[in-house]
Amino acid sequence: MKWKPTILLGGILVLALYGVRHHYAAQFPYGERRAAMLIMYYALLNYANDHAGSFPADENAYVALTKLYPHYCPTGAELAGLSVDETKTKERLLTGKPLDGSTTSWIYLPGLKSGDDPRIALLWESQEGLRHSGRVSDNQSHAVLLVDGTITNIPGDIWAQFREEQRRLLGHAAGK
Repeated sequence: MKWKPTILLGGILVLALYGVRHHYAAQFPYGERRAAMLIMYYALLNYANDHAGSFPADENAYVALTKLYPHYCPTGAELAGLSVDETKTKERLLTGKPLDGSTTSWIYLPGLKSGDDPRIALLWESQEGLRHSGRVSDNQSHAVLLVDGTITNIPGDIWAQFREEQRRLLGHAAGK
């Protein structure tokens, strides 16, 4: 098998981010959570590189996310999201069962491609008021990962507007 440079570099980056995750966890109480979102992006991107640019797809978003384990998320911990106990997630994955709402807090939009509009939200944290850093927010924001890898927080007062914009962008993406 011939290794593609992007996949090899992506794999090296994921390994480096695992180190960053543990460094942040030791330095800052919420650093591990922030690193989890970055690792999720690179796991999804590596999956897409191996699957003709397509992120994991299935009619069930939880089943689609489960496809990242173990090849792209070897420990399974990142699949827990920002507000679910990683132990429950790992236990479920070890039994071979797909993730569900009690074992991941990620809301994932399956079926997107790496070349889709970079403003489309690929995944976000289901718990309101939890920033991508893992810290609690006063404005009920959501931590959001966009198709281009941007991590942002969408304040609660514009969340409905953001979701409507996402529906519009997804409609355009489906109509290509």
